[in-house]
Amino acid sequence: MSDTQPSEPAREERGHVHHVKLNTCLLDFSDELSSETDSKKIIRLDESTSQLIILYPQEGKVVRMVYANTSSVLASGNRPTKREIRFSVQNKDVTCAKFSPDDNYIAFQSNPSMIEFIHLREESQAFIQSCKKSNWNGQIRNSILGFYWTYSDNMLFITLNGLDLYQFPPTNSTSFLPSRKKEMKAIKDFKQQINWFVYSAKHRVVLASTGVTSVTASGHSSTCIQGFYLEHNNIVKLGKFNMEKKQPPSATPNKMPVAVKQEELTIASIYGRLYCIHTDNSNSVVTLYLITRDDIRKFLEIRIPSREEAHVHVIDNLLVMHCTVSKVALIYDIKRKKGQEYPFSEPLPLSPTAPPSTTSDHTTVQPYQGSWVFFSPNLILDEEKGYLWDVSIDLEGIAASCSERKKLIHFVLRRSMPSSKELLLRHLRNSIQDQESLSTLAKLFDCINFVLAKDINKRGIDDDNEGTPKLDRSSTRSTIKSSSDMHKLLTSSPNLHHSGVGLPSSPQVPLHTNRNQDGYILVTQQDMYQYVFLPFVEQGMDHQFMIGVITEYTRSLHFNHVTVDPLLYQLLISYLVRNDKFYQLHQMLQYHVVSDSAHVACQLLSLESRYPPAYQLALDMFKRLNTDEEILEVLLTKRQIVLALRFLRSHRNLQYSVARILDIAATENDPTLFYTTYKFFEARREIKGAECAGAAQHFQQLFVSAPSVNRFNK
Repeated sequence: MSDTQPSEPAREERGHVHHVKLNTCLLDFSDELSSETDSKKIIRLDESTSQLIILYPQEGKVVRMVYANTSSVLASGNRPTKREIRFSVQNKDVTCAKFSPDDNYIAFQSNPSMIEFIHLREESQAFIQSCKKSNWNGQIRNSILGFYWTYSDNMLFITLNGLDLYQFPPTNSTSFLPSRKKEMKAIKDFKQQINWFVYSAKHRVVLASTGVTSVTASGHSSTCIQGFYLEHNNIVKLGKFNMEKKQPPSATPNKMPVAVKQEELTIASIYGRLYCIHTDNSNSVVTLYLITRDDIRKFLEIRIPSREEAHVHVIDNLLVMHCTVSKVALIYDIKRKKGQEYPFSEPLPLSPTAPPSTTSDHTTVQPYQGSWVFFSPNLILDEEKGYLWDVSIDLEGIAASCSERKKLIHFVLRRSMPSSKELLLRHLRNSIQDQESLSTLAKLFDCINFVLAKDINKRGIDDDNEGTPKLDRSSTRSTIKSSSDMHKLLTSSPNLHHSGVGLPSSPQVPLHTNRNQDGYILVTQQDMYQYVFLPFVEQGMDHQFMIGVITEYTRSLHFNHVTVDPLLYQLLISYLVRNDKFYQLHQMLQYHVVSDSAHVACQLLSLESRYPPAYQLALDMFKRLNTDEEILEVLLTKRQIVLALRFLRSHRNLQYSVARILDIAATENDPTLFYTTYKFFEARREIKGAECAGAAQHFQQLFVSAPSVNRFNK
């Protein structure tokens, strides 16, 4: 797939691969639409409370259905709750109804300048709130364009004359005593002419068209957009900007340019930043404006394929453009370093889906019906059939059709879906299985290790210290101090089997998806060892190729200043030994391609039978690590008593057992060696206690009680 601007979306479908899919139906309200009554119905979605509201003004009835914007809730068997409410208002021309977040009140708008509130359990606690009137060209007037519960006790009126924020009195407030007038308390307002607005309940942001649309010198219409942010009991004024709109190619010359329309704007969060998305189908362009506290500025323009009618969703930080004419979906990732304005993947149809199980119609739901209405961030309402769907990204489908591995790695690292990390590790494993070039694999490793290193530097901790499955490190300092374990290391015969030479086996723990502060997936060294490299040891992958792969991975870690886990070095050494690459191993150790560690030194000790220089390499490594006790243990296990005594003479404050060293000297059947050892410790005044009684008695028998002529005879 190349980053090319599509003139016409591709209509060809590759098998059954899809990049965008309809999930399980969130709501099925088809029974309400198929009812025998011919009364007028008004269907509304309330984003703030996740409710679909069907209003029957003539019957004085409201049907509400609560939905959860996730298919997992439906999969668990928890069906949406449905509630029917009868109401009686002064005017039957009700145009809108909303429920309070605490589910205590329902609010109706049946008059342009007032809202009626009814308590759902105490109908006597009902009142009417009118908007503030203003002098408008000599006339006292105002109209409510929209009303929202921003918090459970805050009500926002957006009117022709500005924004009014009210504090909603609690149910037990004296404001609701029969002797008092029932009303809300005005706490904040902004006076400004408003033509229309868009509101995001999730982000509590209002973008309002203010003033009069003007014409720029280039002939474009210019609409002033003012931003507001709703805090608890407060309205914060954001920056404002002029949103221009070109004259459509089909427009009549010298005619007033068409202004920006309310339905063309959407507010959405992408990668933690807030954007205003302007979908201008008349000029075939989608423009993203970045919203900050100080200003709102143009960020990116994306071309809509020619002769298309586009609708935009934001799903998992991806901008999804639905092209309803050609019936395909395009995916854009604005986090890409280049080519943000081009689709990440080829255009493919939206996946068809089965109808809800509650309906008798078993016909597959075909995408992009004419009755579909698109809602932010990822909802589709079928007003004709009575279905509400949510839309998601088919990550598996994108991975299957993406041939550029590095591009896909970057893409998957940024996804928040539960299966993202599993897909990422499988993709890395497949790249090795296909024996991609080492240069290609190096780029993939750099991608994941750059994210890992950035997280380590930001938090100032090692990558395996938080929330990462730990591997069994059996070759630790405690085992090195054991003489029996050291003897096994020195006498073992290396053999690369399912767990590698001297490698601790990896516990089969669940895969954890850790993320950094930016939401990127963290692929730790333990993940790579357990889920990527270790399976190839068991499968018998080409050893020479695996040497190159693991070397490249460790190089990438070094390049990104991440300390390499000794387990990876042990795995690398195992492959080198298996292929008799001792000269290469020696060079890697000499030039510190393999870093010093007690684990690696222990593994080198086990290689002495096949590669004698490995013994000295291990001692040198212990020396560089300042692990003097391990060096002493190695010398004693090798029964090199004289070297051990010399080492003790030059290194103070070591922990060792005098009795054990004397016992080893005694078992050598060399009176001279035993005499030297005994006198060494006697001069240091260390022969004391019950544990040395046997050695002292043995010394008496050899050198005090025995005739002097036989003292040093064996």
